[in-house]
Amino acid sequence: MSSLSKEQVFSLIHNASQKQEQQPNVIHTDVFIAGSGPIAAAYARKIIDNGTSRVLMVEIGSQDNPIIGEHHKNAIKYQKDIDKFTYVINGALQAISTPPADTFIATLGGSGWTPSSTDVLVFQGSNSNQQEDLNLKASAVTRGVGGMATHWTCACPFPHEEERVHNPIDKAELDKLLHASHALLNVHADQYDSSIRHSVVKSTLLKALPASRGVQNLPLAVERRADNPQYVTWTGPNTILGDAVHHKNFTLKAETRVTRLIHNPEQPDKILGALIKDLRTNSEIVVIAKAYVVACGAVGTPQVLANSGLENMLPALGRNLCEQSIAFCQIVLKREIIDGIRNNPEFVEKVRAHHERYPTDPLPIPFSDPEPQVMIPYTTEFPHHVQVHRDAFSYGDVGPRADSRVVVDLRFFGKQDINPDNMVYFGRKKGLSEWIPGSTDMYGMPQATVCGLCYDIHDSP
Repeated sequence: MSSLSKEQVFSLIHNASQKQEQQPNVIHTDVFIAGSGPIAAAYARKIIDNGTSRVLMVEIGSQDNPIIGEHHKNAIKYQKDIDKFTYVINGALQAISTPPADTFIATLGGSGWTPSSTDVLVFQGSNSNQQEDLNLKASAVTRGVGGMATHWTCACPFPHEEERVHNPIDKAELDKLLHASHALLNVHADQYDSSIRHSVVKSTLLKALPASRGVQNLPLAVERRADNPQYVTWTGPNTILGDAVHHKNFTLKAETRVTRLIHNPEQPDKILGALIKDLRTNSEIVVIAKAYVVACGAVGTPQVLANSGLENMLPALGRNLCEQSIAFCQIVLKREIIDGIRNNPEFVEKVRAHHERYPTDPLPIPFSDPEPQVMIPYTTEFPHHVQVHRDAFSYGDVGPRADSRVVVDLRFFGKQDINPDNMVYFGRKKGLSEWIPGSTDMYGMPQATVCGLCYDIHDSP
């Protein structure tokens, strides 16, 4: 995966350890962090806040916002029209595994070039090892400063006891960590209490469901803006980083690939350095640090570690992947609920002011009224967490057929049991009688391949 041989890399590390001056292709730091998502940001924040250590954070994607890791939904245009944010999400996501496509073009003339029936057309980043029927087509990652936390929903409910059964962390310790994460993420549950839609949706559910269902506000990593309460600030990794992002000891290198960690063959648990590549110049650099953190996500982290030749030390590498199942639907609020808004003394001033400004609008809901953000928590009897709100997903845009103010999304999230056979492998897989070369992604790293129960993870080329 690198033009530098192992011998050259070891020579660089050896020479760097013998000399005090900095070499142009070697960087010295105290802590090296691969990735820039919320976990990477939490490491950087804690390290900077609690000492004098230098932190180098490396991200393979670009910095698409002048504020490092800011949530893209903080832009006013998306807060005014949440459906348009769908295109931001779609543009940010890259499939973890892309099998070769069907290349038959019915309208192509006979003189045009096309693969023969026995050829497989390999587009950049396509995966010739991926069986299409085993692929998780909707599984994708975001490569960019801040990662998927630049467009996440920001919902932060505490997990039910039944959702923690496979967690190796002691309950008291996990509770402590969850509360600490809420502080870092700036989680609130009251930032939508002023919303008419939030109030009517919540009160309707409270009346319709027994108290045991626990209808409540959805905890969100968000804060309403003090300068203009019409808008909110959604949490991104920049929120987690806080002032650390401006600290003299913090450095971020974007569009830089973490190729692999370099370990001593005689002491594989001893990391000597990290090999990175500046994608803009194609120059390779060795980073020597006192500590190394790989926080590249559920797929990116095992990708780096597998490419480092550490899979024999890490039997769980690429395994135990899990995600919540989700069922989704949209509803339009009943006419009686809308009519109830007109007659509710709690909303009379807002409704009057709206109609004075927009006398032809048939709805008694101001255009700036925040969306509902309500939760029905997971219970043993009803083993799913429900979010009743409005947000941007590729499957949830309303379009011109209905007014978004009367549309509510219902998302039901179920739990998934941990299974080591839910896995990906990288590089090469062992077939019936031969090794099959692995595919690389568009960045030149071993591409993740989603597989069934019959394959093991093996070393990369």
